[in-house]
Amino acid sequence: RVPYEVIKQKLQTGLYDSGNTLTCIMDLFQNHGGLRAFFPTGGVSIQMVRDIPYAIFTLVAYEFLRDHLHEYTSFFWKDMVAGATAGGFGSLMTNGLDVIKTRLQTHPELYGNGSIVICAKILYQQGGWQIFLRGS
Repeated sequence: RVPYEVIKQKLQTGLYDSGNTLTCIMDLFQNHGGLRAFFPTGGVSIQMVRDIPYAIFTLVAYEFLRDHLHEYTSFFWKDMVAGATAGGFGSLMTNGLDVIKTRLQTHPELYGNGSIVICAKILYQQGGWQIFLRGS
């Protein structure tokens, strides 16, 4: 999943103006360290640090909502509402980690060569706690 996230982040942040996925992949491979470019320092660890809590928040919220929605709600609607709400809740709860993940996967060299803690400290110094809500 990390190579996909690295490519996606580079394209979404405008580091590749062409917006062409193949161009991005080829440039990363040829000019930024071969396969290593797809696994930046800190990129794998922050992916897990973000994905595990997201999965937990989402699953717990989904099960709680599914079990506590009113009885008259049809199964289809109950599942849809519970899933959408749980996904939003999981995203909100892990948004700060997602901000760190994006920074580490696009510019690990700016943050102590991929350090999650250093990245978090620098981001906090740049914008306070609000910086961790970007994109939410």
